[in-house]
Amino acid sequence: MYFRRRYPSTSSLIIITGALLLLTFMLKHLYDNNQKCNRMNNYQQLMQELSDHMQSVELAANKSAANLNQLNKVLIQQHQQLAQKLEITGDDKKSGNIHKSK
Repeated sequence: MYFRRRYPSTSSLIIITGALLLLTFMLKHLYDNNQKCNRMNNYQQLMQELSDHMQSVELAANKSAANLNQLNKVLIQQHQQLAQKLEITGDDKKSGNIHKSK
């Protein structure tokens, strides 16, 4: 009798143990979900940084393309001017006029 008064019954111990086990599983589930949420937030932050870097690379590529187009236009213009000078110089040589050009 003394033993029963001092210690709870077996069914109470089973219920308490089951409740503790259930709470442990619930806490583990909450912890896992929290870890997933943290990983997802880190992933989203990483993707945002990557997107920002890609936009800056795209802007740099567009600037480079514009500069390349401008350089091509200048080179084509210089090539045409050089071709015209060569035609004029060639015509002068054919006609017998020697023209010194600098």
